[in-house]
Amino acid sequence: MEREEMNRMTAREVLESEKFMEKMRSVMELEVAGLRTAAMEARRMGARISRTPLDSLRERGVWVPEQMVELYMAVICKALIGFSSSERRYIRLVGMEAYRLTLLWMKEHN
Repeated sequence: MEREEMNRMTAREVLESEKFMEKMRSVMELEVAGLRTAAMEARRMGARISRTPLDSLRERGVWVPEQMVELYMAVICKALIGFSSSERRYIRLVGMEAYRLTLLWMKEHN
C-alpha cells in the first residue's frame, strides 16, 4: 500500500483491513495471556481474581477477532446495546489498541 493511498483511507477502511484483523487477534491473545498469568499468580498467593469483562465476553462467545471488530465498530458508533458498560469499555480499549498498532504498522511500512 502506498503512502498516498494510506493517507486517503477512512477509519472504516482501516477497521476492515486484514492488518487490523491481525492486530486485533494479537491484542486479544495478549489479553488472554495476561489474564491467565494473573490467575496463576493469584492461585499461587492463595487468592482469587474477580470476574473480568473478558470472562463475560468469552462466555457470550464473542471473543473472536471477527466478532470483536464488529462490536468495536458498534461501540464507536454508540450503537452497541445489550452489553454492560464495563464490557463496552473493554471492547473499546481492545479495539483502540488494535487500531493504534495498525496505524503504527502502516506508518512504519509506508
